[in-house]
Amino acid sequence: MHRPFGKYHRLSLALAACLWLLPLGAGAQPWAEVVTDSVRHLFEKPRKVKVRHYHALLDDSYELSVTLGFHQHRVRGYATYLSSGDRLLLEGTQQGDTLVLYEVHESGQHAASWRLLPKGQTLRGEWLKYDGTTAFSLALTPSTRPPDIPRHCGAGKWMAHYEGWQGNTWLGLWLHRTATGRLYGTGLWGETPLLLKGQVEADSARIDSYDEQGHSLATIAVRISDPRQWFARIQTTYGERSAWTLARTATIQTDCYAWAGYMGSYDFFFPKTQHAAFNEWVERQVRQWMTGCRAQLARYRAEYRPAPSRRAALRATGWWELTLANTRYLSGMACLAASWQQQTQCQAFIFDLEAGAPVAPWAEFFRPDTRAEVQALLRQCFERHVLAHEQGFADWLDNALGQVQLSLHPAGMTFHLPPHPLFGRVQCTLTADELAPWLQPRAIAYLKNERHGHQ
Repeated sequence: MHRPFGKYHRLSLALAACLWLLPLGAGAQPWAEVVTDSVRHLFEKPRKVKVRHYHALLDDSYELSVTLGFHQHRVRGYATYLSSGDRLLLEGTQQGDTLVLYEVHESGQHAASWRLLPKGQTLRGEWLKYDGTTAFSLALTPSTRPPDIPRHCGAGKWMAHYEGWQGNTWLGLWLHRTATGRLYGTGLWGETPLLLKGQVEADSARIDSYDEQGHSLATIAVRISDPRQWFARIQTTYGERSAWTLARTATIQTDCYAWAGYMGSYDFFFPKTQHAAFNEWVERQVRQWMTGCRAQLARYRAEYRPAPSRRAALRATGWWELTLANTRYLSGMACLAASWQQQTQCQAFIFDLEAGAPVAPWAEFFRPDTRAEVQALLRQCFERHVLAHEQGFADWLDNALGQVQLSLHPAGMTFHLPPHPLFGRVQCTLTADELAPWLQPRAIAYLKNERHGHQ
């Protein structure tokens, strides 16, 4: 059996057990002294140990209070999930700029590794389960004392719309930013719908754009020192270059819930708008997600004891994406991915702000008894996807067409197939002109008039 601390292993586990009994909010200074002393006594010569405190963010969402002791190249300490109170015993080494830590189970086995490098004042890197099956991003920010109160999990996250013109060509981007700067979203460039993913780094960002068939279109390099106005340089896959000024024309506040412990976690990221009816509807959906996740985690925790093989065994994440927001409609996708489900569950939505409720899109926009004809048109669109020739795609498409969902898009309407474990999310956007034979007259007028609509 691996005994990482030698004769200090039993002492470290005893201290960890004692720390479980102490409330996080028992008082800033006493708590700081208790944690600091407990970390010092993980070493043979406590007085020579330098102790540092950190606020850690795991996988963009889960907060931990981390206190580490440093002596020569050895590093030992504790990490505590701020939402659940679950605590971890850490050991490792610092070689140059690289910090490598291991989570030590009471059996002495390693449950996971932390590999970190300095980036400015922050340590950034990766959390990896011992068997390599699960990996998360990890960031540690220095703190003057052990953090004891969770911050708002939405810090650094936002939803925003940027747009600009170059001649007669319009570019619009609906972007969503995570806590660690990851970007994703949708857009429209001229007549071409875009799928977007990228990363923010300091005052710049790189965004890769793809068409809905999965082909790479262009790279967008953005200077974002002023969030109200971005200066972008676009280079297409054919080498064509152009410069754009993109103004922020809409910002949607966001909210979130996050909980994490030794064996599992969940987090939900969703919009918080100025429309009370929409917010209440979203909250109801999120509470349903949360109720299901809590029940699943509670059953697991009741049945099993913590062990390295069960570290981060259950995980669920839910998120909302906006594709269009204007004075009449809010539209997009709501998705939930859970480790106990075979595939991600997504639901497209079109929320009517005037009615204060979601609409049934086939009844709201299309003439009666036209679904089969529209699906025939969609089949042609989906068969142009880059994965259409992969084994199993045709059979999946036959079944998935009957489950297609609709959302609004600046170009018209987007049709979403249910997510597939191998093919992912596949969608197709059609314009009002393409759909005109099957749309109700008022729907045609709306889609054409609101082509570039936003709040």
